[in-house]
Amino acid sequence: MRDKIEINMDEYAVRVSVQIYMVSPITQLAEAFGSGFIAKYNNEFFLVSVSHVINYNDLVVTAETNKPPENGVRPLLNVGGLMQYNLISMAETATSHDLLKALEKGGDRLDITFARLNEKPVIFQREIIFKDYLHIKGGGKIIIDLDTEITAEPDKTKLYSFFGYIKPSYDENNILHMTPTLKNNLKYQGSDKYFHRFLTPKIITSKEDFQGCSGAPIIDNDGKFVGLACKLKEGTKLLYGFSAKEFIKLLKISIETGQL
Repeated sequence: MRDKIEINMDEYAVRVSVQIYMVSPITQLAEAFGSGFIAKYNNEFFLVSVSHVINYNDLVVTAETNKPPENGVRPLLNVGGLMQYNLISMAETATSHDLLKALEKGGDRLDITFARLNEKPVIFQREIIFKDYLHIKGGGKIIIDLDTEITAEPDKTKLYSFFGYIKPSYDENNILHMTPTLKNNLKYQGSDKYFHRFLTPKIITSKEDFQGCSGAPIIDNDGKFVGLACKLKEGTKLLYGFSAKEFIKLLKISIETGQL
């Protein structure tokens, strides 16, 4: 079961979110960024994010560990074998021949990805101070245990939060700097099959204020996981999250069919 940790929703959103770096094998520098989380299911561990974060054929998928540097280099968690799914739409009257043709053609990529990890990862939480509002002390990251009642469908009576790092830049010594950002007080607006719609407190004026948060788990004010932040619409309050329920369905299918 999930450890009983007396923390508020916003701190929980920070501690479950894991930063993802897409690293160049040539320069060994991160060139693209996102978020995700570690999930536990059937006593196995998985890295979970959204697929557009990792869709770079020439970059290596890694995740933060925040362990002390080794020979001047901070250790990262290398991740391979990431599953992705395409959406195939079929009419109820479709034949097996229709299905084969649809599979050959492919479909729209579902914005979800996950990979089994060889063992329970050790990932530390950095200390973060959000002005006078919230002080996140250093310690361990929290794993989302899917074997417990930790997921939920969103509803309009609750508020929602997620966390990530934005605005990456390198200094003259190739040291990476990013800004931690906590997106909170989101309200649920509605759902389609795979996506939930949320409303931010203010109009979204720049996508740069969110880039790097894609894949972060969205948490309600009961500490339940409802989805993964995945896209937004500038000039509006609309923000979308991939459904936690649909992610778990795909995870179970992947395991049952031996694809993971």
